[in-house]
Amino acid sequence: MQMFLFTQTTPYRDGDLDNQIIVHEYGHGVSNRLTGGPSNANALDAIQSGGMGEGWSDWWGLMFTQKSGDQKDAAYPMGTYVLGEAPNGAGIRQYPYSYNMKIDPHTLKDFNASAEVHDSGEIWASALWDMSWLLIEKYGFDPDIAGGYSAGAAGNKLARRRRPTLTWRVKHGSASTEVAPYGSTHSGCWRVANCRGALKRIVAQTR
Repeated sequence: MQMFLFTQTTPYRDGDLDNQIIVHEYGHGVSNRLTGGPSNANALDAIQSGGMGEGWSDWWGLMFTQKSGDQKDAAYPMGTYVLGEAPNGAGIRQYPYSYNMKIDPHTLKDFNASAEVHDSGEIWASALWDMSWLLIEKYGFDPDIAGGYSAGAAGNKLARRRRPTLTWRVKHGSASTEVAPYGSTHSGCWRVANCRGALKRIVAQTR
């Protein structure tokens, strides 16, 4: 696992002392193998696919550092330690993550604004973070993440049970979604897709 020294402070700060960054980097090994398999660990090397890899890693960093008292509309920055900031600082991303779009306004329209893979990842992570809060809102939160998933588990465990994907299928000039892992939670995933702009953008492209 590749870790880094951050040079914005004196002395430099080690990413190994920031839990979110540790989870983020470890997550790359997980998402690369789940996507391409052990024989194709470089499958996520384009701007969009690599952005999904960065987004999954940010999201795992958020999910594995989540606490019982966290609030849906609060701000959750990434990597404040390595910048020498307070825990509520701006962090290393363009915006702190939040269900509240006044704090984190990312939508799919932002994809073409930058060719930087982490910028693309923020869009995907924002959608996953929104989805996670809707599952927590419906099924509750369990701080015992080491206990793993079982039937009837809380929303934060359900969100991490599988690597979530939104599969967009364009057929006969219309768009539909398939959110396989979630059964009755489809409506929440639709809400996320609408709020973050994905559905609106894709339907417009098929007309």
